[in-house]
Amino acid sequence: MSNTKKRSKAGLVVLIILLIIIGIPVAIVMMLQPGTARWNRITGEKTVVSSEGIEISSTSIIFHEDWLEKNIAKGFQLFNEESTDFQIAGSDLTLEKNELSFLIGAALINPLSSKGKTIKAAVEASISASLSDTRELKLQLESIKIGRMPIPVKLLTKIQAVKSSLNTENLLKGKEAEFDLETMSFTVNLDDIMKDISPGSHIQNFQFLDEKISVSVSLSSELNTEIKKLASELEDIIPDIHSAIIEKMPSPKTGSLEQASIIYQELAAQDKRESRATLSYVEGEVNASSNGNDRLLNFGDILDEGTILSTAKKSYAEIVLPGSSILKIIENSEVIIHSAAQEGMIEENRIELASGKIRAVVASLDSEDDEFSVQAGLTTMEVRGTDFIVSYDGVVELTVLEGAVAIENKESMALVKENQTVSAKENKKPEPESLSDKAREKLLKQTQIFTDPATVDSLLGYNSAPPLLKLFTIYADFFLSLTPEEQEELELIVNEYIEEHPELMRDLVQFAEEQGWMEEEIDS
Repeated sequence: MSNTKKRSKAGLVVLIILLIIIGIPVAIVMMLQPGTARWNRITGEKTVVSSEGIEISSTSIIFHEDWLEKNIAKGFQLFNEESTDFQIAGSDLTLEKNELSFLIGAALINPLSSKGKTIKAAVEASISASLSDTRELKLQLESIKIGRMPIPVKLLTKIQAVKSSLNTENLLKGKEAEFDLETMSFTVNLDDIMKDISPGSHIQNFQFLDEKISVSVSLSSELNTEIKKLASELEDIIPDIHSAIIEKMPSPKTGSLEQASIIYQELAAQDKRESRATLSYVEGEVNASSNGNDRLLNFGDILDEGTILSTAKKSYAEIVLPGSSILKIIENSEVIIHSAAQEGMIEENRIELASGKIRAVVASLDSEDDEFSVQAGLTTMEVRGTDFIVSYDGVVELTVLEGAVAIENKESMALVKENQTVSAKENKKPEPESLSDKAREKLLKQTQIFTDPATVDSLLGYNSAPPLLKLFTIYADFFLSLTPEEQEELELIVNEYIEEHPELMRDLVQFAEEQGWMEEEIDS
């Protein structure tokens, strides 16, 4: 009986050991594999959402989610042609406001199989994006999931293999970017990047939005002028080159070239767009209500007259107005834009503060017919060129930081000068008082303006960057759609026109040298 018990115990121990030896690897392999729903996200057909992959506005270039997925898939296809260790099965990209989620799946050799069978594996990472007022873009790893297993982000920072592969010296060569291993975040100064590409130009905005990424780039006025000059030279030649290409290439591949010809005409003209109220900075949730429709605002959005703007808690907006004035709307405020227009040389900006607080930095008004006024309740404030703050919750509080503001209610009118403040009740004469240095500093901190002169110029004037980017994508998509033989034929056509117009190549090379670009890069 005793021996039987001993054999039973020994058998149980052996069974437990076998379960540990076999069961744990099997369990790990099973956990690494994604569920059916997630695998279908990886390999399933993608729904086309947008009519075009890249959308160009007067301020931004917008990359749609399905276009990005299509091009990611092309990259994976090239990878699979070269890789023998494993094959990428596909991916799924999800873009939401300020967050990106990327799921990738692959077929790996099963380590438990002697016959070389494969298993499914998947990794999903969620990354948030934020842009500081100094144009530092921060990408933060928020979560990661391998197969069915969520992995704590902090745990990754403790794994030596991860630390070695993400070593800052190996990962980043330039001074513009920084990787923080402790927080698993990547920070890059967008202005520093643009300095190397084109001095005086800026990346003004970068956002993850629902089903798209929005990037806004502005070029310096000097560069815009040079581009206009080059486009004028190309304007007459390009349609002939396009016609020659269309004659020798299949029609579906050349249809976009007609759009490219129109862009050259636009770049050569550089007509200044209609001056209107345009959102230049947004933080948090800012809602616009116009003609019965509500929408959350993003950088570069145009605001029609009659638009009602409201900011939530910890939410702020800055608006560039005709005449280069800037209006900042503080949290928990409601503002109505009654007029924001420029006809010829005459500017008219009429703003109503329904509640909350605003700051207005008003450019000098050159004409007596120019108008910039703010109404709060029954009180009206008119300015000629100044910097002031107004709050309203039944009582108007006006503080003038620079210049002077004329304030008027039912009782009387008063002139509030620089470093003065006034509380204007509707049935009481306004009596300005001196503003202390401490109070001034506090107000400046609360209402700091982030919109810089370069952003103002690009939003009110002509910006060559969006049409140039569109032109690049048209040519890139067209070239990649050609066979090697067609690419050679295209090169012959272009070279023929270059030989006929040597002055054009000379101007292009000179332009490239002025920008600090290598001549061989332009030739290629």
